[in-house]
Amino acid sequence: MKKKCSRGTSSFILVLIAGILLGIPIYPITEYVLRILPEKIYKWEINNIVSDSQANVDHSKFESEDYLGFLIIEGTNIYYPVVKGDDNQFYLDHDWTGGYNYLGGIFMDYRNSLDDQVLTIYGHYTNDRSRFSDIDKYLKEDFNPSINLYMKDGAIYSLTVFSFAVVGVEDMYEWRDAEAAYSSFKQKSIHDYGIEYNGERVVFLSTCASPTSRYVVSTLLKGGQAE
Repeated sequence: MKKKCSRGTSSFILVLIAGILLGIPIYPITEYVLRILPEKIYKWEINNIVSDSQANVDHSKFESEDYLGFLIIEGTNIYYPVVKGDDNQFYLDHDWTGGYNYLGGIFMDYRNSLDDQVLTIYGHYTNDRSRFSDIDKYLKEDFNPSINLYMKDGAIYSLTVFSFAVVGVEDMYEWRDAEAAYSSFKQKSIHDYGIEYNGERVVFLSTCASPTSRYVVSTLLKGGQAE
């Protein structure tokens, strides 16, 4: 896994020294450098790479071997690069650059291969409504915007929602069979989306609903034609 050096290290030292010289208490400085600054840089970097909501993505600027593509759910704040690491821990508090970010990144389960029948993508539920927090909008029955996944190889996928469910952590085990995953999560859905299974692959978008439960948007992967 290719990792950049944390962007916060040099910034932290410079801001800390400046704060001490100015007599500013240490806690506000560390709060800014470790939490606020990385997120500001993160959003700035994304906005400079992706020019609009139609995903005019310059994939070459995502300089990480872990980068897979870009996920957009229209009408939400879910507008992020997707990465996959060597485990499911690193991107809990690092973003796509490999730099520290307490809000983490949007990442695929490390056990997945891109040709698997079932894929799972994770993101934190955050107080600032970033990352995967807007997944809770699916609690409203009439909320069903377009979802697109733009892969770095040029393939473009649409994700068709067939289920939205609140499930226990134990339900998010390593699914292998797409039809079995479809059947299980369609039964768990709190809405009826009227989508039938026709051999597609399944993609789960998962975030925390509580310490012991998850909001899961279950989708069928369609398309995949390179531009």
